[in-house]
Amino acid sequence: MMQLGQDFTFTASRKLVTAKGQPLHTHKYRLRVVVKGALNEDDMVADAATVRKVVHDLVIKKLDNNALNEFFKQPTLEAVAQWVFAELYDLGVEEIILWENPMLFVRVTQESKKKK
Repeated sequence: MMQLGQDFTFTASRKLVTAKGQPLHTHKYRLRVVVKGALNEDDMVADAATVRKVVHDLVIKKLDNNALNEFFKQPTLEAVAQWVFAELYDLGVEEIILWENPMLFVRVTQESKKKK
């Protein structure tokens, strides 16, 4: 088995419901998507262009330049990451890592989803 990963960025604003006095603010998110599989007949885990299109259509197009509060009751980094993982599940995603800033990220993996 091998893994293929790609990074994406999107910008979105949010206001945590539980953070009293916190204004609506914007983050430039970085998303890493990793798919896992055996090499196919073309000696690829997955076609990178297809992965890029699926991620763009299912995630980036919906979230980029939008307010996350319109999509999530509480738009925490964890909630957004879980949603992204679920949206990309059929792509054969092994893990996603979502950074809110260069120092803070959350990672969702197939293994973590199996333990629930």
